[in-house]
Amino acid sequence: MSEIKKLSPLLITQIAAGEVIERPASVIKELLENSIDADSLHITIEIQDGEKNFIKVSDNGIGIERKYLTLAFEHHATSKISVESDLHSIATLGFRGEALPSIASISHVSLISRVKDEEFGYLVDNDFGVISDLKITPCQIGTQIIVTKLFKNVPARLKFQKSLRSEHLQIKNLIVRYACAYPQIKLILIINGKQIFNSPGNNNLQETLITCLGKEISSQMLLLDYSREDYVVEGYISPVHLHRSNRQSMIFFVNNRLIQNPILARAFTEAYHGLMPERRFPVGVINIIVPHSDVDVNAHPAKTEVRFLYESKIFSTLQRAVRGSISALSSVAPISSQGMNNTLHINNESYSQLNMDSGLRDITAQNNPIPNDGQFREILDHLHVIGQGRTTYILAECSQGIYLIDQHAAHERVKFDQLNSNSITGANNSQMLLEPIHLPLNDAQNGFFAINKLYLKNKGMVVEDFGGNSILVRSIPVGISLDSSENFISDLLEQLMNPSGRIPQYQILATIACHSSIRAGQKLSLREMEELVEQLKSTDNPRTCPHGRPTVLELKNYFLDRSFGRVM
Repeated sequence: MSEIKKLSPLLITQIAAGEVIERPASVIKELLENSIDADSLHITIEIQDGEKNFIKVSDNGIGIERKYLTLAFEHHATSKISVESDLHSIATLGFRGEALPSIASISHVSLISRVKDEEFGYLVDNDFGVISDLKITPCQIGTQIIVTKLFKNVPARLKFQKSLRSEHLQIKNLIVRYACAYPQIKLILIINGKQIFNSPGNNNLQETLITCLGKEISSQMLLLDYSREDYVVEGYISPVHLHRSNRQSMIFFVNNRLIQNPILARAFTEAYHGLMPERRFPVGVINIIVPHSDVDVNAHPAKTEVRFLYESKIFSTLQRAVRGSISALSSVAPISSQGMNNTLHINNESYSQLNMDSGLRDITAQNNPIPNDGQFREILDHLHVIGQGRTTYILAECSQGIYLIDQHAAHERVKFDQLNSNSITGANNSQMLLEPIHLPLNDAQNGFFAINKLYLKNKGMVVEDFGGNSILVRSIPVGISLDSSENFISDLLEQLMNPSGRIPQYQILATIACHSSIRAGQKLSLREMEELVEQLKSTDNPRTCPHGRPTVLELKNYFLDRSFGRVM
């Protein structure tokens, strides 16, 4: 029979640390949250790889008094809570008193801090749980924590760490998210002596989004500002035409706490149901403010998961907020008709599929017996363009009814066919960048770029290895504006995050076509609209864009007459 014995305090501490500190990014998250709780307005995160590897987090917060410096390394020592009732209304990011002792049990930690009433600061070292005496040291007001030799005494954890590039990407994503949640705090990320990220820190979320998401994306984002009783939803979300292939651009905060929650993800995604292609996901930076007593943040050691007291209320509140912002884009009342069983109500609580027999239908829908391919092209051939709606849709008419053409989806199809034709003929389709774009990659992304280097070059994207799992992009395909080049590459990288084999040639062409096409919101002349309809008619598959979205919506004469009460 195996002997049962009590584990040593050191081993217990290392096991507990494994729940909180999984990787270097976990260290930065815990220290960053401590700095935010200390009312810091300027936080610098420095990372150094190689022989002198370290993680350093410096802030200008209130600091730690001398008498508490060694106590800060004790388990469950915290200034955030004191009695049991405090657990029911936690307002700070940290509260367990586990971060510093957990980090110190698997690394060497140097803690330097000074409060405003002290002339000097104090330094204390914790070497894998062994605490040194206090030393006087000159420093600025605030706290600086330096972590070295991470996981040196836990070989099993060290063995399973990801590559440095992968970790750097994880850390940058983490800093970007906290910059969105705290636009009033200036966050600086320095990796190996190079500044990677620098947020404005001016309490302007819109300007912060430009730094975090890029100008092209942030300029299209919709303001989210909604309140319902004691719940508030704020932030920015994407319009229906701006979406991604995964959920990584859906960022949620509850009371400014970065979380992962399937309820919020589902509510956000379903708010776009019927307005966005399948298997595509919106972009959003959303903070939900709820009474602290309505959310349990003590659900996971890493504090990234929470439980809501009223799940249905949080779900419906977020969904209403998102739908309200989306519907506010249109000044025209939602299409509806008495007697229809499946009408689309944009402002309603739920979306439903359009009734294909009602007269309003997507003429590119699958399994629709009419029109067939020949009839579809004949309709396009007889269309008379009459204008542009919302600078996004081309309005046209013929004897059968009125038609709305998505100018971006239509031009995507045209560009896709042109790119495909150029790849066959070998036509030059590359434009050089005045300043090459440097991109750090993870192992998977770097491998895929290496394998598909020649194919990408044939499509106009010249990529060179820059060493250390990074590349230089020297040229991009013709048609993509230089201002949106980084957004194009970012979108291409997103498709490589979960690779399932060789990069599909179709997917690359579709991405290039998307970023080189006319955008929603772009004003077109009558002649330009007529030319686009003519070009669409000549494509191999005018029914859909390369991503599967329909290009044309038809409002039949009978539907219009019935909607206005002209016929029964």
